[in-house]
Amino acid sequence: MQKLTLAGIKVDSGLLEKFVHSFRTYNIDVETVADLKLMGSRNVRACVFPLTEVALKRLDSSSWFVPWRTLAYGIGEASDARRLTRWGLNALLQSRDELDVRAAVAATQSIVSRGIGKCARMPLAIPVEVHATRAVIGGMTRNLGEGGMAVNLLRNIALPQQVVLRLVLPDFGAVRLPASPRWYSGSLVGLQFEPFARRNVIKDWLRQHSLLGK
Repeated sequence: MQKLTLAGIKVDSGLLEKFVHSFRTYNIDVETVADLKLMGSRNVRACVFPLTEVALKRLDSSSWFVPWRTLAYGIGEASDARRLTRWGLNALLQSRDELDVRAAVAATQSIVSRGIGKCARMPLAIPVEVHATRAVIGGMTRNLGEGGMAVNLLRNIALPQQVVLRLVLPDFGAVRLPASPRWYSGSLVGLQFEPFARRNVIKDWLRQHSLLGK
């Protein structure tokens, strides 16, 4: 059974237990740590925290937290997460409900079990603009891979067959990628990059961040 130490910053034990139960579904045993004084001596690989100034200051002062190395679950609105890319947010929970926790764990559990392989998609939550024919729709990425990404649109809308995605990759800069929608699930849309898109940029960035959760 895989093991994971999960730190809770400004969250209650009830929320941490929801993570424990959700990870157990994937045969991952989670040890939770809520006392900041004990964290320095533990191999913390993941953390959950609200997107508040107090919690983010705690992260900044924690020796164990490394953006894009520590698996990070943020609790808040998309408008909050759009300002916080430097903390390496991998999943955004808009509530502390069990369904949101399950969705976040489902999106990230493979990173704990197998890491990021050549064809895997990396879970992350960063802002993205979807440039359609007559509109620009904001969204948050759900995951990113060499061939495409899943995006939570900020409003339900049917996209045209061709769009251009604009996002800022942390530690790299702005990227524009032509893509086409392949599937929808409510406001979540799966987008495939066009063959001539700058996939090498995505490939290089993913390679640099392949130690997530390790």
